[in-house]
Amino acid sequence: MNPKFSDANMQEYKDTFMMWDRKGDSKIAVPHIGHVMRSLLWNPTEKAIKKVIGPDRDEYDRVDWETFLPMMKDVTAGKFGNENDFVEGLKVFDKDNSSTVNCGEIRHVLSTLGERLEEAEVDVIIKGMEDKKGMIQIDAFVKKIMYDLLAECY
Repeated sequence: MNPKFSDANMQEYKDTFMMWDRKGDSKIAVPHIGHVMRSLLWNPTEKAIKKVIGPDRDEYDRVDWETFLPMMKDVTAGKFGNENDFVEGLKVFDKDNSSTVNCGEIRHVLSTLGERLEEAEVDVIIKGMEDKKGMIQIDAFVKKIMYDLLAECY
């Protein structure tokens, strides 16, 4: 068995799933599927979530635990980056090996590549991160994205 789906973890996952049940019917709304996965720190992309939800479900549908679990397993079967992967990826922008990146470059990457963020979303992410020289500490930036901002959402 995959260690991330051990009996101990499964109970935690189910408890988290049930916290998103707003009607008391042991189901969650389809738009909450991604929220549940992210609250478990899986961090799937919107594309991955839409793929497992499928075209036949709409925003008014609700899914039970037995339906959600295979979705979660499908999404988590892919390779997702961990903290070290993100740090290593950002080092491409660390031109002087100082463990910092230019705020303007980060802003550009977040707003133009991959799952593009709106300017206001980028502002929230980089708020308080930039030093007087316009640089951002890579480790602190990754920590904020992976842990601090996620905790604020939930």
